[in-house]
Amino acid sequence: MPEPSAALWWLPVGAGGHVVIRTSRWWEALAARREHREPQPLFHAALEVFSDGRRHVIEMGPSWGQVSPARGVVATGPVGWEALGRWRLFRYEVRCWPDGVLLDHDLTVGAPQQIALIPDGARSLLARVSTRARPHLGTRRLRER
Repeated sequence: MPEPSAALWWLPVGAGGHVVIRTSRWWEALAARREHREPQPLFHAALEVFSDGRRHVIEMGPSWGQVSPARGVVATGPVGWEALGRWRLFRYEVRCWPDGVLLDHDLTVGAPQQIALIPDGARSLLARVSTRARPHLGTRRLRER
């Protein structure tokens, strides 16, 4: 049984060839032009949290990327314009699920950053994912599930 810890993984946005890779590049190109800078590669993070003999995956991804009802959705929200968020194609979700699947795990950038946690710290981290204020995606706040 692993000690309480977390592994922080970095994945290129759109890893695995999803349509997200093109739309994200277009979005970043527009933002870079508006901000008078060069476009930068985009990444998202995922956490694997090991606590009480279980592994949990915490990540954010497109709502249409996973179909399992047990995927641990704790929040959803539109990306970009709120009006587009009515369609699942333009919605993202935050997931926290025991024994979850980290899609495109084989496309992560480098080894994960290992973070040692005390048992209560690991439990607290998992509990807070479901109860804290949600981050912004685009211009709007995520809705609690």
